Parts: sequence; C-alpha cells; structure tokens
Amino acid sequence: MPAPGHPTHPEKIALVAFRGDQRLGCLTAQVAPASVGWSRLSVGQIVCCWVEPCARRQGIARELTDAAEGELRLRSVVYVELAYVVGNADAEGAWRRLGYTPHRVHSLKTLGQLNAIDELPSATGAA
Repeated sequence: MPAPGHPTHPEKIALVAFRGDQRLGCLTAQVAPASVGWSRLSVGQIVCCWVEPCARRQGIARELTDAAEGELRLRSVVYVELAYVVGNADAEGAWRRLGYTPHRVHSLKTLGQLNAIDELPSATGAA
C-alpha cells in the first residue's frame, strides 16, 4: 500500500491494496467535524471501501481498514463512523466482523423525479 494521506489535505487518507501490479481494493477516510452526540471528540469517517469481487473474503478490507484506523489514530481520532446501504448484507457482515456496529439510522426521501445519473444506489455489492 502507498503512503496514506494527501499532500495538501492531511485530514484525508487514501489507501490502495495491491497484489503485484493488480489493484485489489481501495479505501478513503477522513477526519470529520464532530457529529451530533460526539461534540468534543475527533471523529473519523471511512468514506468508501471497495474490494474487487475476485479478492473478497481474503482479508483485503481488514488490511485497508486496519491501516486507515492507524492513520486516524495518529490524527487523534477517537471514533470512526461509516455508512452502507440498508439491505447490503455483505457489507453489514464485513463491517461487523471488523468491529463496527450500527449506531444510528439515516433516512432518505426523494423529492421529485430522479434523472438516470441521480438514481439511488442499490443494496448490492460489498465492502
């Protein structure tokens, strides 16, 4: 994995997992403004985690998450939050195995007609 972080945005972390020259997965994270209920604590967010389907269940997400958590600790983060689509059992299982438990629910309502580019994500795929 390359060194995390961004030269002009040290609060952001980008990690890529490789096997040889094959990219297997990636994870982005950031130090976030404190969320409601965490007013005085530094909170990190895992923004996106993707593992190629052929590389899933091989510890790639764990390796990426462990590295991101280490980088977030260096930035004085106390809690880490993330989100995944309700009904995505693969993602929920993966995050639970990594020690993440549901904390709050975000609800969404569409106000008006969606364009094809704005369609909501499906509940398929995995972390």
